[in-house]
Amino acid sequence: MTSSSFVKDVAQLRQVLERNNISKEDVGEDVLIALLEQHASDEQRIDFVLLDLQDLLGKELAVGHLGETQEERWKELQAPRFNQHTQDEVLVLKESSLPTTLPCVIDLEQPSTSGQTIVYASPLSSNKRKMSGTSDDNLPKKPAHTYLIDREAEFHQSDCNRQPSDCRCTFVSWIWAQLPDAVKSVRSGKWMLFPSKQNVNEIWEKVKILLAENQLGNGAKVASGESKTYLICLYTYDFQDVRDVFRVLVSIRRNRLSGGYLNYKTDEATSQGLYTTDQAAQSAGFGSAKKKHPDEKVSMYSSPPPLTNNPKGADKDFVQLFLNNIEPDYKKGLVAEIRKDVGSGDLKEIFYNPPQIVQAAPPKKRTNPKSRKPLTNSS
Repeated sequence: MTSSSFVKDVAQLRQVLERNNISKEDVGEDVLIALLEQHASDEQRIDFVLLDLQDLLGKELAVGHLGETQEERWKELQAPRFNQHTQDEVLVLKESSLPTTLPCVIDLEQPSTSGQTIVYASPLSSNKRKMSGTSDDNLPKKPAHTYLIDREAEFHQSDCNRQPSDCRCTFVSWIWAQLPDAVKSVRSGKWMLFPSKQNVNEIWEKVKILLAENQLGNGAKVASGESKTYLICLYTYDFQDVRDVFRVLVSIRRNRLSGGYLNYKTDEATSQGLYTTDQAAQSAGFGSAKKKHPDEKVSMYSSPPPLTNNPKGADKDFVQLFLNNIEPDYKKGLVAEIRKDVGSGDLKEIFYNPPQIVQAAPPKKRTNPKSRKPLTNSS
């Protein structure tokens, strides 16, 4: 579908947002179209987009619920990402439920291409985690994430705390976090997160800790300044390394950095001006959005929320990775997933080559959520 195909959907979403006091300045049209594109093949895409917006804005859209689907999925999205009543936030840097046969070390000089998730014995606390080292235990140790490199550090003002929602430094475009000995990028790409203002600082701190623990890719950046929502980019060194891209995705899900729909975009696509809308392209300095094919997606990979495609929502560790733009018809295919083994209960990691092509669902008649009867024109 093209952006023109979503005119009615955008109008309906805008009506719900306005009834909940959310203006166009809070959520632009480009955001609505991008979310609609993610659910284009679903007849209840309005419901799903509203759920994504609730997650994005960090508030419930109390007015305008459209059906049972929204209520079902909102229960999952409502699960707290952060413990608001304690500073002892636990990061899933160790995963006791995984099979013990998986590798437990990632060598920075030889990035993982096995697709296996790093295995640890028990959870660690972000403010109590032990740091490795040979120095005297009585000497103070710096947290690992303090050694991360910010390539725009010199442009911050002396009193800036370098938190995305607080930074107002004129010459700072992004706040960066890069490993000093990170693997050099070959074909760089990034997972994109869109946290709300009230969550972005805490999520960014988690990102830095996970990055320093080799649980993400080779770097990250976050937008700064005054905004309702923020963009965080989590980079991987090679977008063709499906197993490494999936490894980072699994870490994002396990550490609850995002519970919504996720997209992975290559730096090559960004440099070529591949954007969802002309407005987004123009804000990045391009004349208009460029696409080779009407059905071409901006993102190379995508991952639905944990409950999507998940039978009865029973598997909380369920993660899927889809490859977009499979030629010649620009279809979408499943390339990797994690699910629990029915017999043992262990997490099973599966890769598909060639991808399992997703067949478009046949169109269905839309029904009134309350009466469950086909909708008819009132005119």
